[in-house]
Amino acid sequence: MRAAVQNDIDPRTGQKVFDAATVASLLIFFIFALQCMSTLAVMRRETNSWRWPAFAFGYLLVLAYAASFGAHHLVERLIG
Repeated sequence: MRAAVQNDIDPRTGQKVFDAATVASLLIFFIFALQCMSTLAVMRRETNSWRWPAFAFGYLLVLAYAASFGAHHLVERLIG
């Protein structure tokens, strides 16, 4: 599995699919993104409203995307 991911090449560009910048941005995204639907369900049950779960999901999605975008560009600049 590891070798398949490391050697995966995009047929259109001939470049690796998972370079260091892509891997860093994926890791950062999964750190911040609210992925657990059961967490949203518990928030809904505890607050008796969909307002806070929707806010948390949207806020953390935007935060994860922005941090991932920044990490990708930072790693690209550092590695070159």
